[in-house]
Amino acid sequence: GPFNAYMVRFTASGDTLWSRILPPPHQFLNFPSSVIETQNSDLVMNGYHQVSGVDYAQVLRVNAGGVLQWATQMPVNSQLLSVGECADGSLLASGVFEPGSAQSFMVKLTASGDTVWTRFPDDSPIGAMDRSPAGGFFALASDSIPGFGMELVVRTLDDDGMTIWENHFGTAGDDNTGYSIRATSDGGFVTGGFAMPPGGPNGIMVVKGLN
Repeated sequence: GPFNAYMVRFTASGDTLWSRILPPPHQFLNFPSSVIETQNSDLVMNGYHQVSGVDYAQVLRVNAGGVLQWATQMPVNSQLLSVGECADGSLLASGVFEPGSAQSFMVKLTASGDTVWTRFPDDSPIGAMDRSPAGGFFALASDSIPGFGMELVVRTLDDDGMTIWENHFGTAGDDNTGYSIRATSDGGFVTGGFAMPPGGPNGIMVVKGLN
């Protein structure tokens, strides 16, 4: 049968608090991408499900006990890769529209899951994001540069998803890809990913930066 969305919550010492296989029809989030804790201790998961080879981006919310609050589905041929909570409790999610085309896709939702707006930014899709202590988000992407290779891209976004600044990291000829980004206590960020130089060997790539 199809894969089901599955959530597990642990204590700080690694003991299981609860585990949930989400009930129909919400078990169809079979490719989860990320999960965050909200200001009121709910959990928001995003990703996509696939039916007959077609992707449908989805976001769902459960309370601290793992009870489903709501689930919402995005346009056909879309995948959501990252999600963050804005200062007012609304949600900003980003991913890919028409996977394989590298068309960036961004959606803003209310705290109750209603769509505020949908956009298709003219830049590389965001694969991870985290709330910045200064407000807005640190966001991580990768961008292919002709004659250079794949660069790791860090952006700061405001709560409306608009780019404040953007920096590129990498070495010419390498393919550099980031997978996670986290805000740090000094107001900056740290990213994790890998670098693939021509002929190898591959290596871990970590970038530490300031806002």
